[in-house]
Amino acid sequence: GSGDVPIALALRARRLGIPLRIAACDISPTALTVAREEAAAAGVAIDFFVHDVLAEPLPGGFEIATSSLFLHHLAH
Repeated sequence: GSGDVPIALALRARRLGIPLRIAACDISPTALTVAREEAAAAGVAIDFFVHDVLAEPLPGGFEIATSSLFLHHLAH
């Protein structure tokens, strides 16, 4: 997507003085381009990467994972 959730998290963490490293993924390189532009405009550093969570295992090394606007892509 456009990166609105990770950007909001980064801005809130910065406002509260909480050091936070954020990574965000999407299957769409186009969406990630938009998200990178939005993050740059907001002045936050976020690691955006292409990832297909239905075809590839989730990457490790994260303490917290969230999902936003994703479940509607799954079959019933």
